[in-house]
Formats: sequence, structure tokens, C-alpha cells
Amino acid sequence: MTLTPTRTGDHLADSGAADRLLVTRRDPTTGRYTALGFLIRDHNGAFAFAYLRAVAESAVRPIPGLPDARATHRSERLFPIFAERIMSSSSSSSTVCGT
Repeated sequence: MTLTPTRTGDHLADSGAADRLLVTRRDPTTGRYTALGFLIRDHNGAFAFAYLRAVAESAVRPIPGLPDARATHRSERLFPIFAERIMSSSSSSSTVCGT
């Protein structure tokens, strides 16, 4: 799974979020990336994740811990599935930051 900063997107793209990452999944066979949804941190530090509409309407396997592709998942803390995957902007590319 890859987290990519973005300024465009689907139903959460214009949410006025403080920080927004496009979450993708890489197919191990083809190497192709598929956009899954947006991870957002709002101005209060809370997090939300929502799948893209196209993903919610397809048979794509959901992310562990975020099973409902039609819901917006919300948490005061970064979701565990993402905590070990976000690269620190102030460190080398081999360093991963968590919360």
C-alpha cells in the first residue's frame, strides 16, 4: 500500500482538510497501482479515511481494519494500518514514522 500526497480526488477532495493522502495498492503480479481512497487529517488532528466511489462500487478487497467501503471511517488517532506506512518528510526514505 502506498500513501501519496494529493490535491485532487473524489468525494473528500474538497473537504477543506489540512492534510490529505491518496492511498493506493500495488498489484504484486502486474506491479500496477490502484487508487483506493483518501486518508485525511483535519485541522483538529483527527483522521478520516474514505474509499473512492469507484472502489466502493467494485469488488476490490478492503483494507484491513477499514472493511466498509461505503463508510467514512473516523478516528482521533491514525488508523493502525497506516501508522507504519507513512514516510516522514523530515527523514530519509528508509525511515517510517508512526504515532
